[in-house]
Amino acid sequence: MLEDLRGRCREGVSSGWADPDGAKLIKAFVVGLSRVATRQHANELLANQHVEVVRTDLCNAYVTQIDDDSVIFVFRGLIKAIMFVLEFGDIVASLDARLKTGQQCPYSPDELHVLVYEAYSSLYHYEASGEPLPRAGGILRPGEKRSLLIRFSRVIWFVLMHEIGHVQLGHLCPGTVKSSLPGPQLVVSENLNSDKLQEFEADLFLCETLADSEQYAVLSYVLAPLDLLASLERNLREGSETHPSAVNRLQHILTVRYSLLDDASRDLAAEVVSRNVATLKFQSGKGSASRVQVTLQQSRDALRKLKEFYEDVAEIADDPSEGDIRDAALWDFALSYFWHDGVLGPSGRVPNME
Repeated sequence: MLEDLRGRCREGVSSGWADPDGAKLIKAFVVGLSRVATRQHANELLANQHVEVVRTDLCNAYVTQIDDDSVIFVFRGLIKAIMFVLEFGDIVASLDARLKTGQQCPYSPDELHVLVYEAYSSLYHYEASGEPLPRAGGILRPGEKRSLLIRFSRVIWFVLMHEIGHVQLGHLCPGTVKSSLPGPQLVVSENLNSDKLQEFEADLFLCETLADSEQYAVLSYVLAPLDLLASLERNLREGSETHPSAVNRLQHILTVRYSLLDDASRDLAAEVVSRNVATLKFQSGKGSASRVQVTLQQSRDALRKLKEFYEDVAEIADDPSEGDIRDAALWDFALSYFWHDGVLGPSGRVPNME
């Protein structure tokens, strides 16, 4: 059976759906991360896992098991959306900090909030109708891109470990739930079933793979993808019978790992949860027609204004270090690859992630 699956993957390369270079690239990111952040080296955790990147703009990932091996399919659309969220988040955080310190700004807090919402709608158009996803942060400085590289590696680790968690916890056998933890504390009302409880379990499998010294950073692994899913759920997706609300998933991780987090991490996670809950309450009771529709042109104009504002006010950083320059180049390489369907070159080698 496994050979049949490998054969189908090889056929996927020839027919165009499989992206082996993309798979090689994201595995290189997590291998670099695992040297300092995880209990086991990535090569050990991925020993019986085959990672395939699928050439589609859908935002999804899933796992299939064959005998003792499994295949994790990560859709290119999810990778691009995560990169957009990380870059866009850095721009918004910079502008928000400027407002909070009372510095000059051409927009009021309310106007800035509207611009951020409209610009973020680029993701909705991307998933709903396949419109091209714009670059959010090509203007970021080398030091900021170095931070993006680390956070992107963490997020991809979470995506892969969530799927491996389904395998390790026996979830591919219908109805299996093994957690000894209390049930999730919901901040958004929904009916739970065994499928949804499995998702909560698979999220927390990530924590079992992290080194003790990395436990404090668990939110940087999960905030971006779960905030992304929460936003798409609010505007595109109806309630799922198999996956719990993303904001409930985030609240569960925050609750279970609360004692290990520093105050800044707790505050940030609580802000993301409360923002999503507030928006859901605003839209509740009005049906799908209440979902705010932002036109493609509005979202592009808003993103352009935010980027122009950022360029005007961003402070000139000190001379970047060699590490900043190296990691910024790696970030730009990966982002360019996934944005433009690039190739790794004749050698098929990825850049050095060490």
